[in-house]
Amino acid sequence: MKFRSTTATPVLTRGAPNSAELVLEMMPRRAGGNDPDQSIYDINWEVYEIAGRMLIVDNPPSLTVEQDGQFGLYGGCNRFTGTLDAANGEFSMPGNFAGTKMACPEDQEKLEQDTIQALSEAVAYVINGTNLALRNAAGATVLRLRKLPE
Repeated sequence: MKFRSTTATPVLTRGAPNSAELVLEMMPRRAGGNDPDQSIYDINWEVYEIAGRMLIVDNPPSLTVEQDGQFGLYGGCNRFTGTLDAANGEFSMPGNFAGTKMACPEDQEKLEQDTIQALSEAVAYVINGTNLALRNAAGATVLRLRKLPE
């Protein structure tokens, strides 16, 4: 059995305490891990980890995918839209999509670029409860998102 924590818990940084209590969840056993009753669609997802790095930001990126594949992405400064493919655990972000081009602070611009890069590398997704993991062709998780409350 494998367990994991899916929540960022700052410790020893930015005034955080020097200890933490972690909530662990059991990882799914079956191949793919997708719950057939859950869907990537019509849910507001918030990014909390990119390429293994937990995000500690006030305004994280978010993603929404409609049933027809239309997506809305907030990257931390700019907003993007287009159509992607996400069915049966597979994920494919288009090479080109529309977006705003606002001047952003350097740290927000880097976060946005990292998010788009991770999305472009994703070829599969796994839903586990209120968490969504996007994986690359090697099976490594490149982006972790959590379902935002409605």
